[in-house]
Amino acid sequence: MHPTVFPGPSYQHPSYQPPPSQQLQQQQQTQEILERLDKVENKAKKNKERHTSFMKGLANLIKGKKK
Repeated sequence: MHPTVFPGPSYQHPSYQPPPSQQLQQQQQTQEILERLDKVENKAKKNKERHTSFMKGLANLIKGKKK
């Protein structure tokens, strides 16, 4: 029977690298997610600007101001 040998404290496991095709697919998915996030952020910003403009107009209407 042989004794079980464990790697010493200086041993580093190689970091996991997905196969190149899987890595490319991951990059494409990441890019798509970032593009979709950018669209959502832009839409939210436009909605906020419209809402702010609407609220200012409503406040002015209540105060009796005209454009």
